[in-house]
Amino acid sequence: MKSRKSNRDCIGAIIRADRQANVMSSAVGYASSSHDGVHFGLGESEDIAVQVTWPGGTVQDLGRVSANQALEVREPEQVP
Repeated sequence: MKSRKSNRDCIGAIIRADRQANVMSSAVGYASSSHDGVHFGLGESEDIAVQVTWPGGTVQDLGRVSANQALEVREPEQVP
């Protein structure tokens, strides 16, 4: 994920993939850190609806995206 207006590392962004949700974070527990990004297990699904709520409040709907790939999502410059 790449931010244009919010904090550089997108900390606090909420990513929703159908009924799952994950928050971009740099820490998992005490004195630890996590990889840069979020991961969703989709089981047998071939595609899934993805939505990002950026820390600044902008909501970005990516529509349905194919499974088994890594996406690089950029915060929109303007609110649609």
